Amino acid sequence: MNFQRPYLILIMAMALGAETASAQPQLELEEVVVTATKRAQSTQDIPMSVEAMSGERISQLGIRDMADLSNGIPSFVVTESAGDRNITMRGMGSPAGQRGIEQAVAMFVDGVYNPRSKQYYNAFLDVERVEILRGPQAVLFGINATAGAVNIVSVSNRPGDEFEGSLKIGGELENGGHTATLVIGGSLGDTVGARLVVQQEDLDGFAHTDSGPGGAEENTTARLSLIWEPGEDLTVTAKADYFDNLYKGQLSEQISPAGITPFPARPSNSYEHDTPALDLTGELDGPGYSVDGYNIVLSFDWQLDDHTLTAIFSDSEFEHVLGNDFDSGAFVAPGVHAMSADSFGSEEFDQNTLELRLVSSGGEAIDYAVGVTFQRSDMK
Repeated sequence: MNFQRPYLILIMAMALGAETASAQPQLELEEVVVTATKRAQSTQDIPMSVEAMSGERISQLGIRDMADLSNGIPSFVVTESAGDRNITMRGMGSPAGQRGIEQAVAMFVDGVYNPRSKQYYNAFLDVERVEILRGPQAVLFGINATAGAVNIVSVSNRPGDEFEGSLKIGGELENGGHTATLVIGGSLGDTVGARLVVQQEDLDGFAHTDSGPGGAEENTTARLSLIWEPGEDLTVTAKADYFDNLYKGQLSEQISPAGITPFPARPSNSYEHDTPALDLTGELDGPGYSVDGYNIVLSFDWQLDDHTLTAIFSDSEFEHVLGNDFDSGAFVAPGVHAMSADSFGSEEFDQNTLELRLVSSGGEAIDYAVGVTFQRSDMK
């Protein structure tokens, strides 16, 4: 009896656990719909490696940009340096700061190809979802997607949506600063939906020296989107966004000790004394960078029986100014600064694209997508 008693108790506990488990409702996996194949499909039906993250999840995790997003996605790494972003997928990518080549990981924002990382400074403003496609995607996304592709879709309000508005204010407790985001959107009638998003950030930076903050940011971004549905078969979408970003500071400074130079012990860099090299930019008071620009997208979607005909027009432009003061503006004489390690640069970019695409409904024995793309870009 002593041997059988523990055994019977174990059996009863297992039966009770099984009954309790059966009484609980079964959890269903949420279906994730993406447009990685140029048509709306579930991730379970796509024959490629796709990682999708919803805008709600991005907001919950406090993800601000591409670098934050890459922290939680395997085989996807984004690094930032001197106002540029370097994206690698499975260890493959293009070096940052290359003016003559486009990135090996293609970036698409609202269906438009963005070859320069400075085009999508506000890509994470009011995001609906982000799709990460690993591996070569040259068939659907072009020859520049040799390592992979990233597809970002922003939120829109369609006709019939209820009016909504929100104001989110946040504070940076660790380094100091604040953020504010205003969202207004909804239906403007039976056929028109609109949405306006404005975000302002003023961050003190993550490093502090006697000469000023390192990594301070002042960012203003906005996006206006309109959707017009004159009939059941036609949808017209227009989106325009603007960004103005300023990054201040560097993480080094040079000290001139008393007794070695005729000047008192004090940090002497371009935060307190502008160097001639940085003055030549005409826009920067010290080390850092500034970038401002806009993106405009106009798309048409026609439903033609079992096919969808899409036309996308875009216009994108930005101006970027970068200033480095590697020697920290050391004095060589009263009023004279060392220029041997100062540098500055500027980049102006203008792009226009046109895409026409015809896509089958999907789910047939043969699915296909045919199209043509025109791209004109000018960089100075």
